[in-house]
Amino acid sequence: MTVANVYVLPVPRARQRRPREQTKNNLSAQGVLDSASGTVSTISTEPGTQTVKGYYVGKLAWKLAAELKQLPALGSPLPVYGTRDPDAQGYYAIESVQTNAAEAPVADWLQEYTISLTRGGGRSSNYRAVRTGDIYQADHPFGNETTGELAVPAPATDVQWLDEETGETATASLVTTRSAERDGIKVYDAWAAPFQGPTLVYDLPYREEGEVDPRVWDERGVGSKTDADGTLQWQKVFSPAHDYAGERILDNGLYRLRFAPDGAGLSAERWDDGASSWTDQSLGASDWELSAVDVRRIGVERVDARVTFEDPTQSPTASYPLSLSAKRGWTDPLWAELDGEGAVPSGLVDLLSPIASEQIYDAVGEQGLVDREDVN
Repeated sequence: MTVANVYVLPVPRARQRRPREQTKNNLSAQGVLDSASGTVSTISTEPGTQTVKGYYVGKLAWKLAAELKQLPALGSPLPVYGTRDPDAQGYYAIESVQTNAAEAPVADWLQEYTISLTRGGGRSSNYRAVRTGDIYQADHPFGNETTGELAVPAPATDVQWLDEETGETATASLVTTRSAERDGIKVYDAWAAPFQGPTLVYDLPYREEGEVDPRVWDERGVGSKTDADGTLQWQKVFSPAHDYAGERILDNGLYRLRFAPDGAGLSAERWDDGASSWTDQSLGASDWELSAVDVRRIGVERVDARVTFEDPTQSPTASYPLSLSAKRGWTDPLWAELDGEGAVPSGLVDLLSPIASEQIYDAVGEQGLVDREDVN
């Protein structure tokens, strides 16, 4: 198997030999410094398991390797596609990733990787699924919208509600569609399912996965998302343990929350589909300001964090934590009170209202797979 893509990360198909570890000048002469090129080879191990080895070559090879190394933390079965062997495409558990830099002076420019992954089926045997479990009611002062929103990528087909205990299914009626930065989104209401704790199942081409999933970025202090040549500079983050070099950016394609380093400030942006660009979203006037952010869960269907704010005009300085959930397809993040913290201070409500969801029901559980044989 020669892998071309694992979820949203490239593992390029190229020559099947190890690149020579040359000086930067020699690499530059080969024209590979400004590209994310690489090589891969595969060793079969036990049935269903593959070990993929290869190299990233280029000025951002270190970043690609760092992203790949964090991928197992994402957890969900992930799509592998673009292989030369069509039968090797499918959903895989990424068991581990090891990366090693080449010898100096080209360590950042030449990175070796080894991926261990186990196949868990494919589109012919599995549906993609979003499980709701018990729909949670969040406590917050930002509104009382009662829709239980679940969202899937617009190219999804055969979208159904499933009762996993009985195998019973029902057609899922579309509530609305939304246009995000990278693709369209279909939105459904979990309360419309004819049974409790429904699972939303659907079919989706492998290459369409990840386009509208929420992402966490490390801005790395470089400013623009891409450089002058259009090369992506921000680093994709998949592990909550990541040490950030710049802004933490939570991005679901409809809005972005930008957390400056060391709690220096919070800003927001919204996607303007008509202009195909991001525009600033003003926050409310308030004495409350960002104190700290702790990203605690990164998944393909949502990102969860604990965010603490403070009001330095009070003596002593007042502090208040909120839970934050950035979900696929939602137009705003869900801010919610934590048990035992009391009501959200009015000034903090003023600050966050322009970028806070009015929904009080949280229906988003976890993304996974459902065997087609279990769907009646």
